[in-house]
Amino acid sequence: MKKNIIITGITGQDGAYLANFLLKKKNYNIYGVLRRSSNDPFNRLNYLGIKKYINFILSLLMQKFILQ
Repeated sequence: MKKNIIITGITGQDGAYLANFLLKKKNYNIYGVLRRSSNDPFNRLNYLGIKKYINFILSLLMQKFILQ
């Protein structure tokens, strides 16, 4: 059975490479928290070829009900 993980900042350098590692080496289900942005935040995820394997959650971390 796969484990689930939530990564905040998944579109940043550290978050994208962590997601890549957990997908390819550890076989996790990845949930990435996105904040609203005016530009395309998926450059790194597209470069790594993992965007289609991530479940995205559009939210602000200040909306604490989303993580409950």
